[in-house]
Amino acid sequence: MRPALVFLSVYVFLVFEVKSLTMKKTSHKLQAEENLETYSFQKFMKKFGRDYQEGTLEFIKREQMFKNNLKFVLGINKNAKTPWKAGINKFMDMSESEFQKMLGYKKSTKGFTSSFIQDANSSLLKEVKLPVDHDWRPKMARAAGFFSDQGACGSCWATAAAAALEGHLEIQYGTTKQLSVQFLVSCVPNPSKCGGEGGCKGATAEMALEYIAQHGIPSETTWPYTSLTGQDGECDPVKHKMKHAGVQSWKVLPENKGAPLLQALYQVGPVVVSVDASAWNLYANGVFSNCPRDAVINHAVVAVGFGKEKISGSPHKYYVLKNSWGSDWGEDGHMRLQRFDDDFEYCGTDSKPLEGTGCPGGPPEVRVCGMCGVLYDSTYPEGAHFADEVIKTWKPEQKPVTALSAFESAVKMEDSDRSTFRKGVQMFSDFVSTAFSEQAHKYLTEPQ
Repeated sequence: MRPALVFLSVYVFLVFEVKSLTMKKTSHKLQAEENLETYSFQKFMKKFGRDYQEGTLEFIKREQMFKNNLKFVLGINKNAKTPWKAGINKFMDMSESEFQKMLGYKKSTKGFTSSFIQDANSSLLKEVKLPVDHDWRPKMARAAGFFSDQGACGSCWATAAAAALEGHLEIQYGTTKQLSVQFLVSCVPNPSKCGGEGGCKGATAEMALEYIAQHGIPSETTWPYTSLTGQDGECDPVKHKMKHAGVQSWKVLPENKGAPLLQALYQVGPVVVSVDASAWNLYANGVFSNCPRDAVINHAVVAVGFGKEKISGSPHKYYVLKNSWGSDWGEDGHMRLQRFDDDFEYCGTDSKPLEGTGCPGGPPEVRVCGMCGVLYDSTYPEGAHFADEVIKTWKPEQKPVTALSAFESAVKMEDSDRSTFRKGVQMFSDFVSTAFSEQAHKYLTEPQ
């Protein structure tokens, strides 16, 4: 019995340690950039691989953009009451028009018709009591590590839809695989010009999820991303048939309502939200609160959680958002965005809905609520599943165990008379083995 007891003691320590670390809120202390006051353009060029020739017009132009942005960063960070910090990143030498290419909704050149996103599904989740903090990333150990960099292509609508589906697959099956954003950019038609002209010129996450419901979606391995330079690419009919996953349908949440979004985030999984990201380029960390009330929706990201933290003596509620600008932006590719208790506490008018999720023929202006308009348009996939072709390749021992079956097994576990410990339902009861193992490894090996 001694070896078994030794193993048991190690296992109990592991569970206890992981539990304590998992329950501990991740620290997001606002760290100051080193020597920002003296940070030079030359140092920026070296760090981010720029090769401008000193003295050329291009060098002079880029250096001035850098200096203007550095001045902004210093101004934000000097205000001790600001709950977020700006920082040096790859956008420091970009013009506004160049940065706009990082946003996924593009203005349509056609006249108005009707709004695609108004076709919202009816039924809502039954409200349950919400915790103060909730974050899906611990149960999405693999999906949380997938980072997309859309480059100069306005493909946020596609990257957000794919990222949400990746997360839902892992929550339900305990495993996932990075899905092909290129498939969506190259193949999803946009005849109504909703959110733009299609491909790198913009569409909507709803259109992406509808296309996945009809055709499935290949893996990133099968069809890698090639639109970094802003080219849509051709829809390959052979790769189009190589589907890896799919959805049964998708749900749109009510406009400008916070409660349905929080309930969906807590009960279901990641949710695609549309925002005004015009002022996000230099965000480094903290709870972002710098959008005007009159937000212009122009970007799509994935909400993966919510929480509350005390910063500079004041409590700040927030949403946790996963962006598509690479893992080197913000808080490891994520942002925390200010959240209000009252839906109407921070509302304004989007006077350019065609630059967001609007379609030609829709209203010339719309009401948007929440910081950066985050409550205006929210959607998530339903019935996420792996393609039959993929499931057929799984060996019996490889077949993923769903979160539901893991929970049911935990409930059914009985204590034997000879057992030296008691089993019970706890926070890991719906963790499949892969999710628990990867979470344990992450928290026991990475600095906290």
